[in-house]
Amino acid sequence: DGIVYLDIGDAYFRGDWNTALNGLWPPLYSWILGLALFVLKPSPRWEFSVVRLVNFGIYLFALGCFHFFLLELIRYHRRRTAHLSGEGSVALPEWAWLALGYTLFIWSSLSLITIIEDSPDMLVAALVYLASGLLLRIRMGFMSWRTFVLLGAVLGIGYLAKAFMFQLAFVVLGISLFSIGNFRKAIPRVLLALGIFLLLGAPFTVALSMAKGRLTLRDSGGLHYWFNVNGMPWVNWQGEPP
Repeated sequence: DGIVYLDIGDAYFRGDWNTALNGLWPPLYSWILGLALFVLKPSPRWEFSVVRLVNFGIYLFALGCFHFFLLELIRYHRRRTAHLSGEGSVALPEWAWLALGYTLFIWSSLSLITIIEDSPDMLVAALVYLASGLLLRIRMGFMSWRTFVLLGAVLGIGYLAKAFMFQLAFVVLGISLFSIGNFRKAIPRVLLALGIFLLLGAPFTVALSMAKGRLTLRDSGGLHYWFNVNGMPWVNWQGEPP
């Protein structure tokens, strides 16, 4: 996949839209790789070193997003504990949240997602951390319009990172709607976030659908069916089984 993402990134920066627009590999990671190669202009020998550098930068971005999420989680539980202080509740101290949180982050990032894989998975995780932190902020009563603009932007960028974020975006927006507790305030704010999400995601969907001649978000479903149901080998497939 890493070679394909590099080729797609090159195609975007040279204006080869027929190659760039495809339904199997999402565009955002390719854009980042293409920009890095366009700016640094490495020789072919050093291209994958640049990819590793980009992956490490995305890992640091994910760490920052997780830090934001973890701080919002600690604030949320601090408020909740203060509210329930008279009911005999017991809460973890802040140092325990930090130790547990960063341990889980490092383990999941290095063992489950990994930074050696040339994929947008780490980027998606970072955006999910951001969206989750914003949901916690909304739950705590921070209902500014800017928060919902940011939520819509994060979800829209998430869809460009991986197509399944399109469905998840409506789940997140639904949670935000019920987190406010006042539908008169919630509905216009959630609609704004939805509008930002569609504004960022719709151009790629329209372009991809026009290129394919049909409405589509992504074409990987057929491949996954062949791999996981029909038993087609993941590597070295030579046309068999038929």
